[in-house]
Amino acid sequence: MAKVVNMLRTVDNEMAKANLGPDWAYNALTPTAQLQFPWQRPRQFNALMRYFKVFSAPEVQTLLIEQTGSSAKDWFLMGFAIAGLLQGAHGISSRQDYRPFGIELENSKTVFDRLSQPLPDLRAQIE
Repeated sequence: MAKVVNMLRTVDNEMAKANLGPDWAYNALTPTAQLQFPWQRPRQFNALMRYFKVFSAPEVQTLLIEQTGSSAKDWFLMGFAIAGLLQGAHGISSRQDYRPFGIELENSKTVFDRLSQPLPDLRAQIE
């Protein structure tokens, strides 16, 4: 199976090389896109853990708390809780109790406030 997958990858790469150039950007990106876009990969806990570890680095964690008021752990666990909720429901409530995950109401409110902040407001904060 690995031989077949590698052979297909090689064929894709060779086809892309023949059409590589500014006028053929789509063709050049196709082999990469087939293997990279998140919606084309199954959900993997390892990928999520990588992001969690990056955002849990002390320097990043400090910045994240200063800017959002919540830790990487709160964001991570809220994401899991919301994903689980959406398996059986079709809506999200900012008043949902996330204390079973160790997230106090004030912290979950902070996360939802950030997620629902209007884009112009976010841009103004960046500028």
